[in-house]
Amino acid sequence: MASIDSAWILIGGVGLGISLTARYLAPNKILIPKPLLIGVAVLGMGNLSAVLGAVWWGNGNWALTFSSVFWIVPAIGVMILADERVFPWLVVFGFVHALFIIYAELFLPPDALTYNSGLTYNSNVAAGILVLTGIIGIYKRYPLWIPIVFLLAIAFTQSRWALLLYSSLILAGCLTGRLDWRWLLGLAIGAILLMTVTDLTYRGYHSVEPTLLTDAARDIKIRLSFPDAPDLLPHGLVEHRGLHNVPFRMARESGLISGVVWVGLSVWALTRGRGSVWWWLMLGVVGLSMLDYYTWRPHLGAFWFLALGGIFLRVDKIKLGAVCDPKIR
Repeated sequence: MASIDSAWILIGGVGLGISLTARYLAPNKILIPKPLLIGVAVLGMGNLSAVLGAVWWGNGNWALTFSSVFWIVPAIGVMILADERVFPWLVVFGFVHALFIIYAELFLPPDALTYNSGLTYNSNVAAGILVLTGIIGIYKRYPLWIPIVFLLAIAFTQSRWALLLYSSLILAGCLTGRLDWRWLLGLAIGAILLMTVTDLTYRGYHSVEPTLLTDAARDIKIRLSFPDAPDLLPHGLVEHRGLHNVPFRMARESGLISGVVWVGLSVWALTRGRGSVWWWLMLGVVGLSMLDYYTWRPHLGAFWFLALGGIFLRVDKIKLGAVCDPKIR
């Protein structure tokens, strides 16, 4: 495991070095606002300092912490190189991932290894991928069946929060005029198919039981609990059921300052580029981050940096006074 991690660190470091070098040698450089640079630098230092915190005053799990925090180095490169040309690849990946989940639900036994996790190993992570890639497909106006396929797959992961968030983002787009009502129709068709092709009651949704709201409230309370209180100092990786909220968890693992900076950059990003695909992507990441922490892990962490770079270096490039090639989107 250590050798694999070391290889990925080397690859990530080289990739970041190439991207930084290319950025500064390119004739049409995109200016990065200083607050963004400082904020990302603070997050990077906080993430890496968590390793030392785990050794000195944390749980001592420095090796596990190291394997979970090094991803931020290449992720900064993702922010710098953010470009809409990655969107089709992400949507295709999400679609294939969705098909794996739907196939498993309909044809594989519940104890199958990839039963409700598709191309991942965790059903919650699987749902997060579907939400983010699905939202890109919808707000880039891909075919109308996109919400239907993704809705079915998200439901089959049994992630109730992901299902609610995905549906809410589509509804919000319709209410704000960003999407026309055909997309809501697609969502309704997906819901009808969902109720007719499978019985979600025994899949963990308990859709007809009166304890639904009570169970949901209990789950939310567990995810927002504070078994380990936030601290100014980083303590390394936290290992327990609670503390699923990203800024709360960061405030323990990487230090309180890191959690505050993450919130600050996220809110700052959401005040700019409103209505763009990048903005909806950031809204999806932030929404998922309220009740799950995999959006600040190697699984999906790069999506936050991708949205950040898209908003500040693409959508907002004119306001930043950047000299850009018109073809750069």
